[in-house]
Amino acid sequence: MGHPLPLISDVDRRAARALVDSSCLRFEDGYDDLVGVFEGGQLAACGARAGRVLKMLVVAPEHRGGGLLAEIITELMRRGSEAGVAGFFIFTRPGTAPVFQSLGFKPLAATEQAALLELGNGLHRYLRQRASLVHTGENAAVLVNADPFTVGHQALVEHAAAIADKVYVLVPSEGNFLFPLPTRLELARLGTAHIANAVVTDTGPYALGSATFPAYFLTGGEEPDQVRLELDAELFAKHLAPAFYVRTRVVGSEPADPASRRYNQILRQRLRGCSVRLEEIERTKAGERWVDTRRVRRALLEGDLAAAAALVPEATVACLQRAGAAASGVGRQDGIPLHTTVGGSP
Repeated sequence: MGHPLPLISDVDRRAARALVDSSCLRFEDGYDDLVGVFEGGQLAACGARAGRVLKMLVVAPEHRGGGLLAEIITELMRRGSEAGVAGFFIFTRPGTAPVFQSLGFKPLAATEQAALLELGNGLHRYLRQRASLVHTGENAAVLVNADPFTVGHQALVEHAAAIADKVYVLVPSEGNFLFPLPTRLELARLGTAHIANAVVTDTGPYALGSATFPAYFLTGGEEPDQVRLELDAELFAKHLAPAFYVRTRVVGSEPADPASRRYNQILRQRLRGCSVRLEEIERTKAGERWVDTRRVRRALLEGDLAAAAALVPEATVACLQRAGAAASGVGRQDGIPLHTTVGGSP
């Protein structure tokens, strides 16, 4: 049996697709590495890596039980480490999670349809690095993408600060954003500088954005976004909320965004019974329209800083002037420049 090799040619990729499909999984394009092991000229096992996520890990039935899965995972992690990734995730069905646990992966969260496992002490390291930010008490949390930080985000934090000892402003680390994480953290800190009990930090990889969630194992007609949102809510309830003594999660109403409205509903269901309540407040308006980060980004990309300034805290305008120019040309999706952060250390 050979060493795992990169699957680069069209023939090799077709063989990988056939092996994945034959295992009742779905071959998913969009990966950094695809490797496989051949036996007698036939593909015996394969797997892929997208950022920190290992996926499509398959061993042909006749070759199972011989350590091929471990070899594939080891090779993918080696390549990921060389690319600067620290810590690896596997998303799978709850029923197959024990297979990966036997290889050293630790379960982080699970729902009826999905499980998330991690290799290493990434979560422990993330929390240890933020130990100085932890304050006991009746705390609240607000998750904001801060892309950029708007007056709507500010209103959420102000409300949470008024009902809690500390309010943790959590900024997602990974995903497709116009502004890179350091800029978004700076914007959030500037926008909450007047709130004495606000604490701004990033989520590390422990907020699951659609850009990093694989759907290769969802072949039963499930809605991938629904599964992701449920798993994300479970991850928050099980790890982030207790670590920061969060008793209240504050969110804005979502009159114009069905996906975000669904997430609020999922959060309410998942947090129920976890000693965390969900408080939903009315979304902020500017004139007759709801404040939305997409409105701000559109104005910035069109060079209309005055329109953007009307939707963001005054203290962030100067930062936006600097960051707006830096954001252009960092990649495009649907006509909007994006900064993509996947993998790496929190």
